Amino acid sequence: SIASNEVEIALKGPKNAFNENYQSNIGLIKRRLKTNKLKICEINIGRLSKSKIAIMYIDGITKMDLVQKIKSKLENVDIDMINDSEDLKKYLTKTYVFPTIIATERPDRCAKSLSNGKVVIIAQESPTALILPAFLIDFMNPFSDYYTKDFTISMTKILRFSCFFLSMIVPAFYIAIISFNQEA
Repeated sequence: SIASNEVEIALKGPKNAFNENYQSNIGLIKRRLKTNKLKICEINIGRLSKSKIAIMYIDGITKMDLVQKIKSKLENVDIDMINDSEDLKKYLTKTYVFPTIIATERPDRCAKSLSNGKVVIIAQESPTALILPAFLIDFMNPFSDYYTKDFTISMTKILRFSCFFLSMIVPAFYIAIISFNQEA
């Protein structure tokens, strides 16, 4: 059966989430994207587990060099067993200050990301999917904001961005003043 969200709880919008059934997870995305341009490239990873991994993208929207890069990185993974899609993160990206992969349990978020030209990776026996590439703005705007068009949501976004920039500028400004005039 299809589970409800446990981690990414939504007040508005769909409540269904991925489960550990590989075909069911792919079906949840296919139910939202009824196009023949949705492509699924399957590979097996793991010498012992031979876990199925689906690389999903929309032909004509997603850049093919991104898909080929992800596919070649996954094909070069040499590991005994994959327990979860989270295990693939370390093989897909380098360590940066900000994360470049989103792990989600929501099929509606995956469908929206696919329509925006991103790639979704689903692993067998995993209740989460990976969305990549992810940018800083993806983490600043929670996905649940897309289901509400209130004035309060707009004000919350403005407040969120203002606080981010203030937290970046104010400490540097404080150190500059203290180091210039220590008596201040």
